[in-house]
Amino acid sequence: MNSPCLICRGACCETVAVPFKSIPQESIDWLNMHKEIKADKSGMRFETKCEHLTDEGKCGIYEKRPQLCRKYKIGSPACLAAINSRRKLKAPILREIRLWNDNFVKYAYR
Repeated sequence: MNSPCLICRGACCETVAVPFKSIPQESIDWLNMHKEIKADKSGMRFETKCEHLTDEGKCGIYEKRPQLCRKYKIGSPACLAAINSRRKLKAPILREIRLWNDNFVKYAYR
């Protein structure tokens, strides 16, 4: 299987998430009044596509991408949540992506 990123076409690159340690409900309610923001007790998400995501769903600056992007793990819960919320892929494909990550980690770090 090729990289799972080619299947989901960069679902993780279409949202910016900012975690919260603690925030009053009133602030969450205010944030949610804004169209491009979704907030809850854990943080807020901005619906905005990375300017380097190509039409093919690839990273246009892959070799020079920021450290934050490098740390994002394919097949992680965050990855699968992004795919599920944006792409509505079938369960077998999500399992395949999870397995791809497990196998990559298993063989890359021998």
